Amino acid sequence: MSNLVIERCNALERAEEIKALFLRNGRPSFPRFFDQAYPGAMSRGGASWVARDAQGVVVMHDAVFPRLFHGSSGTRRGGLLMDLIADPPYRNFWSAVELCRRLVADARALGEFDFLYADPTPPSVGALQAAGFTELSRLRRYANILSGPYLAFWRLRTPAPRLVAERRVGDLGQAGLEDAARALASGSGFRADRSGELYAAREHGNTIPSPEWLVLRTPDGVEPVALGLMAPDTERQMMTCCDVLWDAARTSLPSVLHAVARGARQLGFRRLSLWTLEGSALARAATACGFLARRDALPLLVVSLKDGARPLPPVAEWLMTFIDGSAW
Repeated sequence: MSNLVIERCNALERAEEIKALFLRNGRPSFPRFFDQAYPGAMSRGGASWVARDAQGVVVMHDAVFPRLFHGSSGTRRGGLLMDLIADPPYRNFWSAVELCRRLVADARALGEFDFLYADPTPPSVGALQAAGFTELSRLRRYANILSGPYLAFWRLRTPAPRLVAERRVGDLGQAGLEDAARALASGSGFRADRSGELYAAREHGNTIPSPEWLVLRTPDGVEPVALGLMAPDTERQMMTCCDVLWDAARTSLPSVLHAVARGARQLGFRRLSLWTLEGSALARAATACGFLARRDALPLLVVSLKDGARPLPPVAEWLMTFIDGSAW
């Protein structure tokens, strides 16, 4: 019989206990991330679930961040599972199942979300599946080789109008691009909202320590037709495209992907990575433009919370990138 006492809470009201749990489990960067990301998530209806031991100490944690998705079938309110962690004595299958089942039951009873989703690392997959999650697809890394002949070959294979890339170093707000990001994110498949708050919560962390933006325009244009959020790794000469936004009325996805690759090469990088969902339109376009599917992948697990609700869109319509995941 478990001795865990589980409660749903506003994470800000348990901030010090939650931070202490992460600090004693080797996550020194978490308090800064908490201060960046959790206030906004909690204000929009997010919540944390904490488990206490017999002494009342918080020994496990999981959270749900609200994400509003838009697509041709309408708007859905998703909940992204974040920051599942446990003290060593509770890193076992049944403790994790107990916490995840309670989270799903509470979310279903409250009716605040249409579905929950996560891209868990292998140790968490079984617990989420036992709580009702099923695999929709896999969030996979696609890589491009940034050599001149290679890029030229794929431009011939998948021809598209040329775009010009301009490098912007720093935050989205400081670069004055937030309005452009919101406009470019609309009408591009089944996709979660983009905002300055979302990017600020992820920038300057362990995964995007030095964010840069590639601003893409037509050769004679003034307004951006696409944006790429980039994370450079100068030591390995690799650039990761963490998010890509474009206006489908003014440019094509192959134009955008060719321009991002060309821009990364012009900055001196030798490889380019892009994470997206297998079977999606973005994944198909990436492979048509020379990106190669790599072994690195995490399952995308989902659970619908409302009986009789419209089914979620097919995988082909989902537009997810690295910024959408929970494993960063």
